[in-house]
Amino acid sequence: MKTTHFINLSGGIDSTYYLWRWLKDHPREMIRVHHCKFNWTRLELENSASENIIKWLGKAGYTNIDYVATKMSRGTVKGKIHDIEMIGAVSGFAARVKDIHTVLLSYCYEETPIIRAHIQKGFSIKSLEAKHRTAIFIKMMELGAKRSFDFSLPYINKTKKDMINELPSELLDMTWFCRKPKDGSPCGNCFNCKRVLPALKERQ
Repeated sequence: MKTTHFINLSGGIDSTYYLWRWLKDHPREMIRVHHCKFNWTRLELENSASENIIKWLGKAGYTNIDYVATKMSRGTVKGKIHDIEMIGAVSGFAARVKDIHTVLLSYCYEETPIIRAHIQKGFSIKSLEAKHRTAIFIKMMELGAKRSFDFSLPYINKTKKDMINELPSELLDMTWFCRKPKDGSPCGNCFNCKRVLPALKERQ
């Protein structure tokens, strides 16, 4: 199969759900899965989560995955540069496969009210204001790839709770969602913890 789709996998709930659900819905299409090992405090936790998720999906019979991982840091870069710019650019390099035409953006319903309201009016995701982080990511990714893509949010109407309830328990347990871990455990205070931990408790 030709690799026609692309997704960034952080190891979090949203990207894991999008990948798992897309694989279920598109068994005859190939997707390139890119994990960016960015040099932040949760690097090892996200890296371990992503690798375990890919292994689980393979054992579950989802063989239409082309997995790549890149590693980067700010290095000696001077001046103001945002993480989203760097991740967008390196994602563009990772997506330099001639048959890739669609990039999945993995957002839950409650996380992106601006995007949700925007696309429900019939506008293209690319017509977001240039300062919006998603617009910045798109611009940098297309610069890195040296071409354009279609950007899709097929499961934008799924809430974080929906995703948690639908994911297979074993796969859900492999995800890592906390942005500011403490000694390898969720901090309980970041915006992700405040949404995820209550939903996980309800599921149990």
